[in-house]
Amino acid sequence: MKILHTSDWHLNEKQGHVDRQPDIVNRLEEIAGYLEQHQVDVMLISGDLFSNTVRLDQARSAFADVSRIFRPFLVRGGTMIAISGNHDSEDLFNMCRTAMDLAAPQEASATKPKLPGRLYLFDRSGYMSLANPAGGLVQFVLLPYPFPSRYLREDQMGFKTVDERNSLVHRELVGQLAMV
Repeated sequence: MKILHTSDWHLNEKQGHVDRQPDIVNRLEEIAGYLEQHQVDVMLISGDLFSNTVRLDQARSAFADVSRIFRPFLVRGGTMIAISGNHDSEDLFNMCRTAMDLAAPQEASATKPKLPGRLYLFDRSGYMSLANPAGGLVQFVLLPYPFPSRYLREDQMGFKTVDERNSLVHRELVGQLAMV
C-alpha cells in the first residue's frame, strides 16, 4: 500500500488581508499530481485541514476545491484520512464528519476494513483498517490533536496545572485506544 502523508492545509487561511486560498489550491493540485504519478492508495492529512477562523461559506468553497482536485483520486479507489489538529474548529470538523457518516454509513469496527474511495474525518482517537492491494489489512492508529475537550469528560476538567491536564489527557487517550 502506498501512503502519502500531508498536513496543515489551512484551507481559507489569510495572512493579514492576503487570501492564501489560490496558493493553497495550487499546492493541493500539486499533491493530486503526486497521487496519480505514484499511484498512491491512501493520503493522510494529519491536522489543520481548515484555518481556525473559517466561516461556513468559506468551508463550502474550500470543500468544492478539494472535491474538484481529489475526485479523480477517490474515483479510482484512493482513500483520504484526515484527523483534526490544533487549528481545526471542533464544531466544523465534527459537523462534517457526522454528515459524511450519515451520507455513507458503515459499521463501526476497528478490524472490518473501511470502504475505499472516500474521505474519512476523525476528531477522536481510534483505529481504522483498509484493505491493501494484496488483500491484507492495514491498520491506522488515529490520534487527533490532544485538546482536553476531545479526550476528557466534563467531570475531569477541574485540573489545576498543565502537567495535571497533560497527565489526564494522556491517561484517557491510552485508555480509549485500549478499548477500541
